Amino acid sequence: MSTLNPEIRKIRQEILQFDKQIEDMHQKVHQYLSDRTNYPHPRHEELVQEIMNYKIRSVRSKEIEMRLENIQYKAANRFKIWKQWFEDDAKGLFQRDKVEHPQREHQKVSNPLFDKIYEKTQDAWTKHDVMDIESKKDFIDRILPEVNEAKKNLQPGQKIVFIYDQNTHRAQVKIKED
Repeated sequence: MSTLNPEIRKIRQEILQFDKQIEDMHQKVHQYLSDRTNYPHPRHEELVQEIMNYKIRSVRSKEIEMRLENIQYKAANRFKIWKQWFEDDAKGLFQRDKVEHPQREHQKVSNPLFDKIYEKTQDAWTKHDVMDIESKKDFIDRILPEVNEAKKNLQPGQKIVFIYDQNTHRAQVKIKED
C-alpha cells in the first residue's frame, strides 16, 4: 500500500499531465503551421503560461519541486522552438515536412499497444511511488528491440506479454505459453 501523501500524488499527476500536454502541443503547433485551413491555432502561449505559473504551495517535497522545475524548463525550451517555427513561417522558411520533432522517430514506431503499456507503466510508477520515471522516448528505445528479439524467438503456441517488474520498475517483454 502506498504511503505517498495524497496531495503529492495529485501534484505528481498534474506534472505528468503537463508533460503529455507539451508533447501534444508540439504536434498541434506543427500541424497548424503546416496546414492552417484544417488545424486551429494551437494556443501554445496559454499552455506555457499555465505551466510557468504553476506553484506548489501545500506541500514540501524535493522530488516534486525537481519535477516541476524540469517540466517548466521543458515548457520554456519548447516555447523557444515554437516561437522560432512561427518566425520561420513568417519568413517563408518553415519546412512543413522537415521540421525536427524530438520524438518523430519514435512516433513512427509508436502504436496504441506501446502507448497503453507506457500509460500502464506510468500508473504503476505512481502506485509504487517510483521517482525514476523512464521517458516515453527511452521506453520505446528500450522496449522496441526487446519486442523485435522476442518476435524472432517466438515459437508456435507462444505469445509475447508485457509485465511490470517491481524490482526494476520497468515494463518487460516476456514470451509466455498460450
